[in-house]
Amino acid sequence: MRRYIILLTTWCLVAISGWAFQVHKTKIQHFGEEDGFSSALVVHMIQDSNGYIWLATWDGLRRYDGYRFETFKARPGDCSPLESNRISYVEETADHQIICWSNDKYYLFNPQTAVFTLYNNKVKPHLYHPTAKAKQKIQNIKEYQNIEFSILLEDQQNGIWVNSHRGLERISDIPAPIMTLKDSPHEEVVSALYADVKGYLWVADKSGYIRLINKNKQTQYLTANGSLSSTRTSFGYAAYCIYKDRKGRMWIGTKPDGLFKLTPHHGGYQVEHFCNDPKDVFSINCNSVYDIAEDAKNRLVIATFGGGLNIAEQLSNGQTRFMHCGNVLKQYPHKGLKSRCLSMMPDGTLLFGTNDGLYTTSLNNPYEKMVFYINNRRPNDVHSISNNFVTEILQAKSGRIYITTSGGGTDVVISHKLLCDTIQFQHFSVAEGISSDMNQTLTEDRNGNVWIVSAGSLSMLNPKTGLATNYWNLFPDAGELFTEATPAVLSNGTLVFSTTLGILPINPSEMKKSNFVPRIVFNCAHEVFLSPDEKDFSIRFAALDYNKNEEIVYAYKLDGIDSEWRYTRSNELNYARLAPGDYTLHIKSTNGDGVWTDNEQTIILHRSAYFNETPWAWMLYGLLITCFVIGGLSAIRYVRRLKRELKNVQLTSKEQIELLGERIKELLPITEEVKEITEESETLSPDDRFFASRVKEYVEKNIDNADLSVIDIAQAMYVSRTVLFVRMKHIFNSSPNNYVLNTRINYAKKLLLTTDMRVSDVAYKSGFSDPKYFSRCFKKLTGVLPKDFSEGKK
Repeated sequence: MRRYIILLTTWCLVAISGWAFQVHKTKIQHFGEEDGFSSALVVHMIQDSNGYIWLATWDGLRRYDGYRFETFKARPGDCSPLESNRISYVEETADHQIICWSNDKYYLFNPQTAVFTLYNNKVKPHLYHPTAKAKQKIQNIKEYQNIEFSILLEDQQNGIWVNSHRGLERISDIPAPIMTLKDSPHEEVVSALYADVKGYLWVADKSGYIRLINKNKQTQYLTANGSLSSTRTSFGYAAYCIYKDRKGRMWIGTKPDGLFKLTPHHGGYQVEHFCNDPKDVFSINCNSVYDIAEDAKNRLVIATFGGGLNIAEQLSNGQTRFMHCGNVLKQYPHKGLKSRCLSMMPDGTLLFGTNDGLYTTSLNNPYEKMVFYINNRRPNDVHSISNNFVTEILQAKSGRIYITTSGGGTDVVISHKLLCDTIQFQHFSVAEGISSDMNQTLTEDRNGNVWIVSAGSLSMLNPKTGLATNYWNLFPDAGELFTEATPAVLSNGTLVFSTTLGILPINPSEMKKSNFVPRIVFNCAHEVFLSPDEKDFSIRFAALDYNKNEEIVYAYKLDGIDSEWRYTRSNELNYARLAPGDYTLHIKSTNGDGVWTDNEQTIILHRSAYFNETPWAWMLYGLLITCFVIGGLSAIRYVRRLKRELKNVQLTSKEQIELLGERIKELLPITEEVKEITEESETLSPDDRFFASRVKEYVEKNIDNADLSVIDIAQAMYVSRTVLFVRMKHIFNSSPNNYVLNTRINYAKKLLLTTDMRVSDVAYKSGFSDPKYFSRCFKKLTGVLPKDFSEGKK
């Protein structure tokens, strides 16, 4: 009896407040190292016309944007005129610069350039004096009683900035979390809610209790035999849905104990229990009942999790039989057996959600002719359902149909035809501004706003504007979450939500949100010029709202890159590999109460182009291709002319072929295989030996010249290329190209054995422009790579 009196008193207090009275509490925000605020005495503060907070400290001038503090002060070698970083006073000028008083001098700080200059104009200081109301408020806070403190500023959002031995803190009022209402001190996971036309709120939990709360907030408990008890008594079964039909009978679906029919009888109810009977093909085919609806023919439509759809008919003898896929509904899709929710349209069309998508059918057809249409997620169709896991269906007063999914957010049907498998949807997800994509259920309030329930948050969607207001901080206790029970709407407009710790009544009219419009500021100018090297662009910004009851959400869009708005809770953006051109970055945000505001700001970006990114470059590329074609044709003509020259040289056929190949190689990269060369000195004439020594001397002298060519050697020897080839073939048994290559390799061997040079440096020193090509040539000649050769010899 005492428990009942306490419970009744609680409900009376709630009734006085209209089920959901939201009070305020004091928030003390302390600033420390994690906010970028190092310990420093703060002596003066202002809030400028943009909304920034400026602090005069004994460690420089500081600026706060709601996320972090930034410090500006004199540093070694920065040419700043500041003689000391002890700032005693700050003030804003008409052109939005900051006047600072330090060491008996005034300085002007330019926020755009972050530069201090001497300020020689006269300044009449405007000292701040806190109001008596602000003083009284701080004195009433227990943390500030009996300690010395100074009030430095009352900002535009009524926040009071206080400095004391506790450090720098901001005092503000925030809404207190709304308390859930429990029926017992133990865990109370609410599994079903229902508000009937008589004003009773039915509340069921997974522990098997079902309570009825009337308009006077008096509670009764439904017992297993259908009677109503004023003492806490268990029904004995976990109810997952509650429904009242047109004849006034209550239907309770449970898991895993089947369906109960409650017929009013002598102040209580007469209970009839339906569960699966393997011997009766017309019994309900699954004992896990998730949702119940009624059609125009007074047939009960039941969603079961494991048996799919069941349609209950009452026979003339008073008995009830169930139509399902195990009897007359043979055509029912077996992928839809895990059905969760129902919605009956006025024309007899039934929508029901499953783990396999949204199903539709018409109950106007005979059972054997019922056709089931399946709407699954179509990856290539932006207007298909966002996720196959459908958790709730709502037909709003406007006629629009809302569907929540687990992982895809909430979808709105935009098609007129429902009996098809190509229904079109509009999507609302985190990308469109709602708090979560893991949506469990939803309901509609008196004003036509749709409340979307996720595990840890609520989103109120305004169908007219398409904007969502999010509520993240509703629960005071850790681990308290919303459950999947469909919310109930009371006659006074109160919304009752189910949680893991009881019910949560909310009066939408009292869930007041701030209409403050924060200004968005950036860490750069509103027009940015990027050089050709600056292909990546990063920006930091802040919506200057210091009352962050909810996390601020930003929407951004870069014209030419983003086709739609993108959403983020971070106040930093990064764009990589921007193409040359002009861009406009749009950014807007919610305020600190989670309300979207009209505060859009833009940044203009100009990125200059490299020459190869301009149209002139493409014209040049076309010209080069043309020249390449012309060069190819010229090479062909050159080869033909060379063949004609060979006819006039008295050489053997083999020598002519070798000479032709050598001359052709002059036009191509060297691809000849490297061969070891020996000088046949004993058979050479004095003239040949003299010629050989001159060639050796010239090649070795120019060994590091990567551009050394056959024509260079021929000119140095005062002979034609043809004569050079013939004489070097005779003396060295090698072509000029192979001779030069062999000489380079021998020189490289010497460097590898006698120095500690890197392989790449040896390559360049030996006249190779490409270290990789050097390694290939070296291995062909020696059988090992340069690195292995060096290590092996050492």
